[in-house]
Amino acid sequence: MQLLNAATNTNANVSIMMNIEMSDAEGIGNICADTPSGDKTKTILIGAHSDGVQAGSGINDNAGPNYRFGIHDSATAPASTPKVALHGTSRITDLFRQWFTEQKLPWSNASFNGGSDYAPFLANGLAVGGVNTGAGGIKSPHERDQYSAMLGTGNGGIANAAYDPCYHQQCDRIRNINPFAYEKVVKSAAYAIEYMGRLNNLEKWLYPEGRPKQLEPFNRNQLYNTQSDPRLY
Repeated sequence: MQLLNAATNTNANVSIMMNIEMSDAEGIGNICADTPSGDKTKTILIGAHSDGVQAGSGINDNAGPNYRFGIHDSATAPASTPKVALHGTSRITDLFRQWFTEQKLPWSNASFNGGSDYAPFLANGLAVGGVNTGAGGIKSPHERDQYSAMLGTGNGGIANAAYDPCYHQQCDRIRNINPFAYEKVVKSAAYAIEYMGRLNNLEKWLYPEGRPKQLEPFNRNQLYNTQSDPRLY
């Protein structure tokens, strides 16, 4: 009765106008595949995604509009990283650098700063590596000039601006990517995967003294300051 009386009291009522836009969500799914040949006892498991955190789709990881080609530098692995992971991590770093150099493309060093894409692996002594297009960082004038010198004037991006202003935001959508950067990052990853897949002994290549046998449960505070990286959750 109180609710009914309140509804009829026009002096105390507040009007709210809502605009609701309806749209059909496109289908999503996973693709799983394996090679028709190879040694079943020596399997390389490869994963890739173009999504991200709940705040946004995460496409920026692969092709930020004001991109750089940031190769994770093994020298920036935390001092507490198990020694067994360092050799292979260094080799993966060199592998990506080799590809970009041979393709006459610029590249930058990216730090291992605690991203959840690799932190649990490093913490357990597993070799990691990769390349990203800058995420939430800022492109320096030096980096802009470096990229312009190799890619042509006007193709070095915008100095003192974010690699991706939509990083971890809803505006991070397909229209936000740089197709050129996306293509090169994907091709570099494909090269690294095929190179390692063709090695006669990948385990020896990554872990010359033997790979870690016992993996401990991952403690997010073990190596990194998780407060500085919203991807750790």
